[in-house]
Amino acid sequence: MDEFQDISANRARLVKGLLAQNPDNGLFCVGDDWQSIYRFTGSDVTITKEFEEHFGDTAISVLDLTFRFNNKIGDVASQFVMQNSTQIAKRIQSHAVIEQAAVSLVKTNSDSVGLDAALSAIDAKADDEASVLILARFNFRKLDLAQFKRQYPKLKLQFMSVHASKGKEADYVVVLGLEKGKHGFPSEKATHPVLELLLPPAEAFAHAEERRLFYVALTRARHHVYLICDANKASGFVRELVAQRYEIRVDEFTGEGFQDKIADIPCNECGAGYMVPRDSQHGSFFGCSQYPLCTNTVTACQWCGGGLREKGRFRVCENKRCDYVEPICPLCGGKLSLRRGPYGQFWGCSHYRKGTEFSCNHTEKFIDLKAAKYSSLTDEDYIT
Repeated sequence: MDEFQDISANRARLVKGLLAQNPDNGLFCVGDDWQSIYRFTGSDVTITKEFEEHFGDTAISVLDLTFRFNNKIGDVASQFVMQNSTQIAKRIQSHAVIEQAAVSLVKTNSDSVGLDAALSAIDAKADDEASVLILARFNFRKLDLAQFKRQYPKLKLQFMSVHASKGKEADYVVVLGLEKGKHGFPSEKATHPVLELLLPPAEAFAHAEERRLFYVALTRARHHVYLICDANKASGFVRELVAQRYEIRVDEFTGEGFQDKIADIPCNECGAGYMVPRDSQHGSFFGCSQYPLCTNTVTACQWCGGGLREKGRFRVCENKRCDYVEPICPLCGGKLSLRRGPYGQFWGCSHYRKGTEFSCNHTEKFIDLKAAKYSSLTDEDYIT
C-alpha cells in the first residue's frame, strides 16, 4: 500500500480481513506520518504511528534520503513538524546541500505586492521554464495570475490549495494567507460537532494536522520557499518561525509596501489580537488587529511613535533606543501624568473628568521612573 498515512479505521479493518484469509499473506506499506493531512476524510494518523499495534511484528526500512528539496528547506520543515513529539522521529537527508537559508518571509499586507516581490526574486535567479507553485490554505486566496504570467514569461506559474499540492513539486513555492484566524494558516475554523463525532479522535497537540499541512507546503519546493504574510495579523506558525529563530530570511524585502516587524504586543482586552500602528486626524495610535471585532486602542509613544508594552505597572516603549515610560493607573488602567496643583506636583489619572459621573480621581505623590526604566531594560522579555 502506498500513501499509508492516509488510511482510515475502516480501510485498516478491510486490510486486516484480507490478511486473515491466508496466513501466507504479507503487507508492504509506504507512508509518512509527517504528511498525514486528510483527517476530514476519515484518515487516522495514529494507525501509522502505531503500526505494530495494529498489524503485528514489523520490519521497517527508513527512506531518509530525498531528492525533492534541499537541506535548508528540509531543516526548517523537519524542525517545525517535530515540535509535535508524537510524530515519528526521523532525520531527512537531502541530496542537494546548500549554505544559504532557503525560506524567506515577505511581510506585507498585500498578497499582490508580496507575490510580485517573490516572483521578481525568483526571476532574477531562475533558469528558463522554472516552475513556481503558488499555494494557499484555501482556494479563495487565489490571485489572477494573468498579469504575473505576462510580467514573468520565463516562469511557469500555477496556483493550488496546499491539500491539492500533495504529491506535487516545483522549483519554487510561494505560500499565501499566513494569517491568524478562521481562514488563516493554520486554520482556526472549528469542525461542526456532529461531523466531529464521525471523525477519528482529534490529536492533543494544538493544530497537529495543520502543522503537517504546513510541512507539506514547505517541502513542495526544490530550491526556495517564500512565505507571504501580513505582519499585523501574522499566524502562530509565522510567529513561531521568527520567535524561535528558525533559519529563515526575515529582512530580505524592505521599503515601500513592506512591513518592518511582526506585531507582537498582545491586545489586553480581547486577548486574540495584537496592537498595530494606525494614524488618524488626531495623530498616531495603536489599535487591535481584530478591529472591528475589538475596538481597543492605546496611544503611541509620545517621544518616538513606537508601541508601548506593559511591564508591571508601567507602559514602556518597545523601541530599545527610546527611554519613554508611562505609569499605569492601578484603578482604571489609564495613564498617570505629572501635574501641578496648589500643593506641588503630583501624578493624576488621564481619565479624570471634573464634574462628570465617569471620572477617575486616583493620584500619587511620587513615582520612581528611573527604577521603571532600569527594570524595563534588564527584563529579558523586553530586550530580546
